[in-house]
Amino acid sequence: MNETQSSHANSIESELTSSYLGESHMNKTDSTSNYMSDTSLTKPKKENLDILVINFQSVKNKRTELHNIISSCAPDIIIGTETHTNSTFNNAEILPANVPAEHIYQTFRKDRKELIEKGGGGVLIMVRPELAAEECLDLDTDCEIKWVKVAVSKSENILIG
Repeated sequence: MNETQSSHANSIESELTSSYLGESHMNKTDSTSNYMSDTSLTKPKKENLDILVINFQSVKNKRTELHNIISSCAPDIIIGTETHTNSTFNNAEILPANVPAEHIYQTFRKDRKELIEKGGGGVLIMVRPELAAEECLDLDTDCEIKWVKVAVSKSENILIG
């Protein structure tokens, strides 16, 4: 693309973004730049949960990759599908041995019973250890879904499924 086409494309993109988001949104300062310019040493209070959704296509052979993602992204909650696990697979086997304690998540699983011999299906929810979480057994059905209640503050809970 030559320079004239490139500047025209950038102009169109800018117009589309401006009309889609609105001019007032375009002029807002990015919150990360405010954080970076802050000279205080205190970490800002986290107001959002970071949730990672992964289609594992077998968590059994992706232990190192999962640990790398946890180390780099530090998600608060991980929702995983297609775990391909069964009752003989222990939650402790999801991550490699000797991982730091802050990377060991509370793990809630539901394996697909009818595909155990084929190795398919299964879901899991992993929650950071510092977040209070509990399994919602009263919502359990024959469907391939797991429900977990997570305390996000002293008075608020969210339901993850």
